[in-house]
Amino acid sequence: MREVGTQEALENAERIEPVDAVRRRVDLRLVQRPALQAARSFTVLFGPDRGDLGPVVRWAAATRSRRPIRAVTDARGAVRYRPGDAIQVLDAPLPLPAYRRLFEEGAGIQIPVLEPGWRAGCDGEFLDLERWIGGTRVYLSWWSGGPPRWSELDRWARKALRLFEICGQAAR
Repeated sequence: MREVGTQEALENAERIEPVDAVRRRVDLRLVQRPALQAARSFTVLFGPDRGDLGPVVRWAAATRSRRPIRAVTDARGAVRYRPGDAIQVLDAPLPLPAYRRLFEEGAGIQIPVLEPGWRAGCDGEFLDLERWIGGTRVYLSWWSGGPPRWSELDRWARKALRLFEICGQAAR
C-alpha cells in the first residue's frame, strides 16, 4: 500500500472505491482544476458492451481533508484507491442520447497542437480532457480558455461540464 496525491486519484477516478462490480471502461475524462477551489473530475464509464449498460458519469471531487489517499494493489495486480474523506465520489446515470449529441458536437473540433507565443497565467482554471481510442490515450490540457484558436474546444468542454453537473444533481 502506498499514499498518493489527490491529483493522481482524480485522474484515475474509475479506480476509486467503491468500484463497480461490472468492469466498466473509461471513454472520456474531463478534469477541472480552478486556481482557488478544489479540483474535480468527471469520468464517463461504459459497461463491457456499449449496449448492455448505459453510460455513467463518475464525479470525483477533492475535499479539504488532509488525510492520505491509499493506493492498494489487489491479488490480480489492479490498483484501487481508498480516499477516506479526501475525495467525494458520486456515480450518476448519463443519458446516452445526450452523451452521443455532445460527442458528435465535439468530434468536428479542430485545434492547432502548437500555438506560438501563447502563455498561461496564474488565476482562472485548468481543464484537462482525456479520451481513449482503442489502446491510445489522447490528453489535452489548457488554462482559462486556452490559446486563441482553442475557444471552440473550451466552449464544448464547458457544455460537457454542464451536462455532467446536471446528471450529478439529479442523482443526489
